[in-house]
Amino acid sequence: MQSAAAASTTYTSARNWIVLLLVGNLAIGIALAMRLSRIVSRPMNQAVRVATRVVQGDLTARIEATLAR
Repeated sequence: MQSAAAASTTYTSARNWIVLLLVGNLAIGIALAMRLSRIVSRPMNQAVRVATRVVQGDLTARIEATLAR
């Protein structure tokens, strides 16, 4: 019966590690997705603001191009 208890302990330990890794990777994935969405959305919002000004007749509106780092 010791082997059954050892197998149960091994199973529980492996299951806990898998759940921990799954939750950790999910958190990392969400953080990376949020970071990527900010990198894309900030310049897009600036472009929309400039386009709105141009539509309103302000042809002096400018977009500053920068490299994302």
